[in-house]
Amino acid sequence: PDAGLDDELDGDLVLGAPAPERERRRGPVVPDHVPRDALDEDATRPATGRARARAALVALRQSLRRRARRARGSAPAILVTALTCGAAYLLSTVLLGQPYPIFAPIIVWIALGFVLDRPPLRVAELGLGSTLGVLMGEAMVTLFGQGLVQVMAVIVVSALVARFLDSADLFTSQAAVQSLVVTSLPAALLHGGAFGRWSEALLGCTLAFIVAVLLRRDVGRKARQQGSSVLSDLAEVLDATATGLAAGDRRRVDDALAMGRGTQSAIDDWQEAAKIARDIVRVNPTLWSRRRAADDEVHAAEMGDRAVRNARVVARLSSGVADAEGASPVVA
Repeated sequence: PDAGLDDELDGDLVLGAPAPERERRRGPVVPDHVPRDALDEDATRPATGRARARAALVALRQSLRRRARRARGSAPAILVTALTCGAAYLLSTVLLGQPYPIFAPIIVWIALGFVLDRPPLRVAELGLGSTLGVLMGEAMVTLFGQGLVQVMAVIVVSALVARFLDSADLFTSQAAVQSLVVTSLPAALLHGGAFGRWSEALLGCTLAFIVAVLLRRDVGRKARQQGSSVLSDLAEVLDATATGLAAGDRRRVDDALAMGRGTQSAIDDWQEAAKIARDIVRVNPTLWSRRRAADDEVHAAEMGDRAVRNARVVARLSSGVADAEGASPVVA
């Protein structure tokens, strides 16, 4: 269910503390010009099939726009990672004599992924965990061969060694996964190159770390993009509400309400991105000059959440006004 629906049905604007800290209040706050009977009838009237279909269509359009923005935002990072994977493949062939590089590009993708501002320490954690797994898998196959027992044993050994070396969950997960992959590969693919598959994995890890360090990082970029998306949706909700009020078109106002309800996932993404950026800034001494900006972004995300909740309240009350009063250009 919509996280802001309770606030919306209460009919109160969200001006005070965040939602968890507010006490629920009974009875909607209704402007004087809105007939109480009209609002009560609107609140209890079941939605028609056509209204539900329109709301679903509005939600679908919003979802498609949000997905397109997400894909466009990730495109530069995906391109950088793809180029780095190609470089890892080429260097494994040229420097290590590996005829079929597998793990170098795989580990580059695991470490860099589709995020340009991934912290270098996280990149090293993922890459070194994967490299350790490849090394453990190769050692298991070389010493004991392949089979059911070896698969189970390599998971136990690699996970225990990884937990001993580092407390991070991702480090252990990647070590276990890559050791399992190596142990399960056909024997023909495990041979080749001057130093074995572990050196190929280490090359991929090193290259990913260098790229993560050299890239100009803006830890607040993703949060600002998410915030821009939310505020754009908020403006669209308010514009649709005003248009519906001015024309006395209740369906238009209902569309605005549906759009407002569909923004919650984008708001959650904005708040999460802002908190991640703030955490990165706090632990990285080179970014301490941005601590104030990171705190401001977290505050802006909270205020944006309240603004969207208020817009939903306005849209719900406006639906009753448009239904009972008709065109209300002054109110709009």
